[in-house]
Amino acid sequence: LKKASSHLTLSHSSHQLEYARFKADLLSELRPDVHEREVAAVAGGRSYAVVHVRTRAHRALRMLRDDFYSDRKVVPKWIAERLNARMLAFWFMDDGYTRIRGGRRQPLAEIATVGFSDGDLQVLMWGLQRLGLSAKASRRRLYFDVAATKRLSHLIAPYVPPSMRYKLHPDVASDTPFDADYLDPGATVVAYDEVQVSDVTDRERDGATYFCIDVEDTNNFVTAGGVVHNCRPPDNRDPHPNEIEACRRYLDKQIELIEPTVICTLGNFSTKLLRADTTGISRLHGQEEIRVVGSRAVRLYPLYHPAAALYTPSTLEALRADFHRIPDLLAAGAPPQPEPVEEMPEPEEAPVPDRSRDEEPEPAAPQLGLF
Repeated sequence: LKKASSHLTLSHSSHQLEYARFKADLLSELRPDVHEREVAAVAGGRSYAVVHVRTRAHRALRMLRDDFYSDRKVVPKWIAERLNARMLAFWFMDDGYTRIRGGRRQPLAEIATVGFSDGDLQVLMWGLQRLGLSAKASRRRLYFDVAATKRLSHLIAPYVPPSMRYKLHPDVASDTPFDADYLDPGATVVAYDEVQVSDVTDRERDGATYFCIDVEDTNNFVTAGGVVHNCRPPDNRDPHPNEIEACRRYLDKQIELIEPTVICTLGNFSTKLLRADTTGISRLHGQEEIRVVGSRAVRLYPLYHPAAALYTPSTLEALRADFHRIPDLLAAGAPPQPEPVEEMPEPEEAPVPDRSRDEEPEPAAPQLGLF
């Protein structure tokens, strides 16, 4: 989880390709990319095939990052109370190992905990204890005895897909199958953040109180006059086509609800999207045209993106000149709207007459007796 963009990255050896894709499917809401590549521990050294999974950035991941990372990776205190079988299953599939011993000796499980402090290990062991699992911390691993090993496998077996069953106690792997229903995400959980209220009144109030909401980090801004929603891709890269497509339906719905007369597109991506054309902003800025967006005709007015004006004085002057025309465009009102498309009613199917009453039933086939 990176601090700047808060996206999730996962890496597995090529032997666990199926498991990596399994996790990517579970994270489908975050639109992960899955890549196979060769990596080496040192320059010029032996290379290994790995699978790399990377999600899109998401503010929910920022909240998780704040819990699990500060100056280093940590285990938040709430894990002791909220560790459950599903969380344990993925933890064990990632870092756990069931050692199959020879002879009549029973298997023993262990989990690698390299990088965790003694305090972190205590939190993890408290969480395991709540699940009825005793563990011993030693040499940066958590070790389970014979009974705890079998109970651990029983707890996590329904969550473990076929490609990872080798990590389970052999008896449990054959007795308790994988059940995809156990991985149903359930109801959506709404997360709330702290709110700071500042009085910025610069004149006498008229009896009504208005609030402007500025969202930290994303700088989304909500006011009585509208909403500024910033969807900034990680590292300020260009948006991918699937990201544009994911946001398009929200934009169309907003236009339908707001019924604007003028839409100002800032920069290349919004201009090309609403014009359905590849002509660049340098040729189009400041030129009004009437376009049908969704089902509504609007005055589409391309503008340079304000960020571009920060670096080029001539662009700033052009942006100012183009902005001066906006009041006149608003005063011109909405352009003529297209005629609504009438939906043709589907023809009703003619009822099929029931002829069963008019037809005589066929005589029953004669039955042969034994003699």
